[in-house]
Amino acid sequence: MENIKETLDFGNELKKLNFEFYTLNDVQKESEEYILDNSGHSGRILLATNAAGRGTDIIIDDLSKERGDYM
Repeated sequence: MENIKETLDFGNELKKLNFEFYTLNDVQKESEEYILDNSGHSGRILLATNAAGRGTDIIIDDLSKERGDYM
């Protein structure tokens, strides 16, 4: 996502649909380390701005690799 507003807007839509997700956009409540540790597991959603390096520290679990449910 391009900017913080987009992550917040999309997050609001996910909330309406009762999806659980993490947001990484420089204004999130959780620490970046906590978010990165809890992302990458099958069925988890991470919204992030396109800041340089985002996602490079996320470790994808084996189930996600098998299912191909990561982007």
